[in-house]
Amino acid sequence: MWWNQDFADSLNHLLQICRDGQEGYSQAVEHTKLDWLRDQFHNYITQRSQFAAELANIVAGLGVEPDAGTSVAGVLHRTWIDLRTILTGDTADDAVILDECERGEDAAKEAYEHELEKGLPEHIHRVVQSQYQDIVRAHDLMREMRDAFPR
Repeated sequence: MWWNQDFADSLNHLLQICRDGQEGYSQAVEHTKLDWLRDQFHNYITQRSQFAAELANIVAGLGVEPDAGTSVAGVLHRTWIDLRTILTGDTADDAVILDECERGEDAAKEAYEHELEKGLPEHIHRVVQSQYQDIVRAHDLMREMRDAFPR
């Protein structure tokens, strides 16, 4: 049997994932060389901010305080840390940045899939499913853009 705290824990996990994504895309914006790519990353920063706000509102509606900040541990956090490491080195180029963004999206997809498999209430499931579909689209776009760069 689920309790409001169980739902809130699942949503807070996704909330942290969204904030990790915002942070990762912010790092990518700072290091990309192409204006059009910077614009795309800004779009994803905005998207993840909106996702986080949606999730925080649902958590608050459950009578639980939404988590603040990004996750301290986990695959997504390490992926974005890897992005920062690569970006600070001499090898930073846009294809590498896109590769790391795709890896971050891989981790986000996995986190969303995990939470969706838990059997969330319908009104929560709809929101999480919609966000998941957008994350899948972002992942696929990152991969397509990365593959378009000469290696």
